[in-house]
Amino acid sequence: MKETINSNAMMITMKSGLTLQVDRNFMDDMELLDDLMAADRGDGIAISRILDRILDKENKKALYDSLREDGRVKVSSVVSAFLEILEIAGGESGKN
Repeated sequence: MKETINSNAMMITMKSGLTLQVDRNFMDDMELLDDLMAADRGDGIAISRILDRILDKENKKALYDSLREDGRVKVSSVVSAFLEILEIAGGESGKN
C-alpha cells in the first residue's frame, strides 16, 4: 500500500505492517542503477548503498529493526524487503 505525502516522497506499507518513507523519484538515479548492477555482479555491500539512496537513516534503521532476528539482520531478509519496496513503490516512482 502506498500513500503520497508530498511531491517528492511517499509512504509505503510493507506486508509486515512497517511503514516507510521513500523518495518518489528514487528510480531516476544513475548511481542507484550503478549500485543495482554492482549487486547483480555479486558486490555484497551494494544493497546497503542502494538502501541509503532510497531510505533516510531513520527509515533504514526501522527496516533493519523490523527484520532483526536473534540480534542479526540477515542479508537475504534485506534483499527480500528491498524487492518488496520496489514492487510497492517502483510503479509510482518517477511519475509527477
